[in-house]
Amino acid sequence: MAIPSIPRSIKGLEQTTSTGPAEATVETKPSGKPKTSIVDSHVEARQGAPVTVLAKEAPPSLADVAKMRTNAKQERLHKGREQLSNLATHAAAQVASEHGPGSVVTGSHPLLEKFGESVGLTLGVIVTEALALLPDWNKPLLDAAGKPVEHIEGADRIGDHDLRKRHEEVVGPKVEAYVKTLPAGVIHDLLEGFAKGASDAPGTSYRLEAKIADLF
Repeated sequence: MAIPSIPRSIKGLEQTTSTGPAEATVETKPSGKPKTSIVDSHVEARQGAPVTVLAKEAPPSLADVAKMRTNAKQERLHKGREQLSNLATHAAAQVASEHGPGSVVTGSHPLLEKFGESVGLTLGVIVTEALALLPDWNKPLLDAAGKPVEHIEGADRIGDHDLRKRHEEVVGPKVEAYVKTLPAGVIHDLLEGFAKGASDAPGTSYRLEAKIADLF
């Protein structure tokens, strides 16, 4: 009995089989463009540029917002203190440079006066706002006819915002009267500036309140 011949396709398979790693083959189409196998495509993907996946940021929580606001307030307070400190340092340096040890200080000290004014204004606004918690100080000011007043020393009525008792100048004029009894010098200039700032504070506070109220 004759042994059948081995098909040519099986012979080709035997010739391509080996113990080594499989290699990708590239066939050429009639058009001449190479046809890449699946193995080649996988290698190209591994060698290509990495794909970046961007995660969507979650919106800040209420606690985070409150913390950011607190930090902003503390930063503004720190800057305010730093400005007052710098102003006081410049004022003291000016006095020290103008007058030697044991000399009598009688000159004018604008920086020292400016520092006192800043302190008086800041403290005055704080006190004016704190007096809003006291009913007697928070009553609207009325004229003889029982109508809201249109003007007080340091402030004019704005829109429908009432001028109240706490918006009147109280501390500033008293300090100013006391300053007039002092001789010229450092204390005089410092308190003179403080009196001016304290006198401006109630009107400044009223204008700030009216501006803020109009925003809402």
